[in-house]
Amino acid sequence: MDRAYANIEAQYNTAVDRLAQASTGERIESLSRGQRISIIEPPAVSNRPTKPNRVLIAGGGTGFGILAGIGLIVLIEVLNRTARRPEDIVNRIGISPLATIPYMRSRSEIVWKRLIKITLYLVILVGIPVAVYAVHLYYLPLDLLADRVMNKIGVRW
Repeated sequence: MDRAYANIEAQYNTAVDRLAQASTGERIESLSRGQRISIIEPPAVSNRPTKPNRVLIAGGGTGFGILAGIGLIVLIEVLNRTARRPEDIVNRIGISPLATIPYMRSRSEIVWKRLIKITLYLVILVGIPVAVYAVHLYYLPLDLLADRVMNKIGVRW
């Protein structure tokens, strides 16, 4: 009798286990609403990144920055019409001066100009990288931002 009871209990436990597995499979099937996911083509692992080309971005940015700086300096020099030498005064007015007196800055003017230059250098060296990092961190990563700008202007890379 004990042997028959153990045999029936084992069959009952097996049936309960199979019922649980079947209900779990049915629940998964109902949650996925009958949709099955199948792989059409296995993914291929690339050996190098497709974009962004960081070397091209860094090199292009550096080259563009240097050229823009040189162009700005040339533009400022071309547009500057002040008389710098006595020959400039002679060419403009047609009279040769007896003497030219240079402008001499006071000590406070020199200190003030240096303070302005140091502040400007700090803003350029610290402020711009901090602003770029803040844009990257809080707004949109720079590679996605560059991709969006390139798509907007119609350039593919």
